Amino acid sequence: MVRTSSSADRLRAWRNTSAKGSTKLVLERLDPAEVEWSQLDSLSDRNVFQTREWVEFVEATQAAEPVVARVLDGGRTVAFFTGLLARRFGVRILGSPFQGWATGYLGFNRLEAISNRDAVAALVDFAFGPLGCLHLEFRDRPLAGSDVDGCSDPETSAAGSVGEVRLEVFASDDKDFGGSSRAEFVSRASRSSSCTPPSTRRPSGSA
Repeated sequence: MVRTSSSADRLRAWRNTSAKGSTKLVLERLDPAEVEWSQLDSLSDRNVFQTREWVEFVEATQAAEPVVARVLDGGRTVAFFTGLLARRFGVRILGSPFQGWATGYLGFNRLEAISNRDAVAALVDFAFGPLGCLHLEFRDRPLAGSDVDGCSDPETSAAGSVGEVRLEVFASDDKDFGGSSRAEFVSRASRSSSCTPPSTRRPSGSA
């Protein structure tokens, strides 16, 4: 697993320079009461960690808030996103998933082919805009290092094949995370989030 770290500002600048001329994707959060879980679970790229039962397990063990959003391209739904909001040491986090949740891939379910670069950039705008987060962690099975090449901070690497990249994004380069450095915050938050999955048989791909 390759972890690549970035700031939201760096990722937005990367998007603006690397995706000129592409269609801008937008995430729109769904009302929890309106989420059609059976429809989502019927999608061909759906996995066990994205099901209602698993999301509710994480919600209960992490005091987290489920987030399901549709991805719009010009008003047309082209994908769905699954994640959860949590607060650690006063910091609002969007995890899809977050470390310690005994959860594998979340991320997107695609209805049609979309640009991974555009999807990641739209997720960043969503997390640090409407959701008001300071930290985002994201692991999506189709994501490859080449999809985020050039967006990471100088000390990290985005190299990695498909399914091997965990993207961590912070609100800014100099944001104070509860008096800790970014690395210290993530380490403390992941330790405080550790939980046991509901089955002794962990599905493949869990983190």
